[in-house]
Amino acid sequence: SWKECDVRGWSSDCDDRQIFSSGGAFGWFPWVDFENGTFGIIGQEGSVLTSPVGRSYDLAHEIRPYVPELLNR
Repeated sequence: SWKECDVRGWSSDCDDRQIFSSGGAFGWFPWVDFENGTFGIIGQEGSVLTSPVGRSYDLAHEIRPYVPELLNR
């Protein structure tokens, strides 16, 4: 797994981030967000040739901000 940070590169702000993820070539994208106490996994059917992990990554980053709110309903 990898510690997530700003896509522009490593900075001192990265030391405080506590989100870890590990995207796989076949479309799986699990994450653990210790900052918000949430976790999840995105899975998509696809071939490594169509890069499903990129789509899973984009989808995870789109929905993750809503997960804490949904869990606290």
